[in-house]
Amino acid sequence: MTKDVQYVDDLTVSCDGNSVEKNAGHPRVYLNLGDQGTIQCPYCSQMFIFKK
Repeated sequence: MTKDVQYVDDLTVSCDGNSVEKNAGHPRVYLNLGDQGTIQCPYCSQMFIFKK
């Protein structure tokens, strides 16, 4: 399932799935966008992109 892209202004984000689909959460994970500035949540496939 493809999610909307979330543009963020920090290289570390957290995702618990609730912002993507109501009542479809997952354990909260902290993700590092790293050198490439992108990361996809391993649980819900939410894509995060660092806005420069």
